[in-house]
Amino acid sequence: MDAQRKLFRHGFVILLVAFALGGVAGAAGGGPHARLWLGAHTTGILVGLLVVAVGAVWPQLLLDQRAARALYALTVGGNWVGVLVLGIFAPAVHFPSAISTPDLPAAPGWASSIVGLGLVVVTLSTFAMCGLVVAGLRPRPTANT
Repeated sequence: MDAQRKLFRHGFVILLVAFALGGVAGAAGGGPHARLWLGAHTTGILVGLLVVAVGAVWPQLLLDQRAARALYALTVGGNWVGVLVLGIFAPAVHFPSAISTPDLPAAPGWASSIVGLGLVVVTLSTFAMCGLVVAGLRPRPTANT
């Protein structure tokens, strides 16, 4: 199976997970815990669409084999870390969000370490992923005649 099809598959599986998180948000009733799940639901939708977008531009990218492998790994790996750590783990342990749930108590140190590491992985992989896509979308060389 080629990389574009794999990216589409990963993107739509992430979307499926995100839609399921929307059901969890609804079942949570209301209050700060429901807002955590709602944030995970929304973020998951955006992440899934980002993976699908990389798959959509994949045939247009001018990348060597090494850069293409790195882009694929960053896109799939980094975004799955985001879904699993930030989208499922963080709301499951009631990890507070300064914006949506400032009234929740601080998370235990072990949970903060896991979420912090997840944020670092997601942030670095997203910047690298976007950089590779931008580099891959450079103008095609033309023959000077």
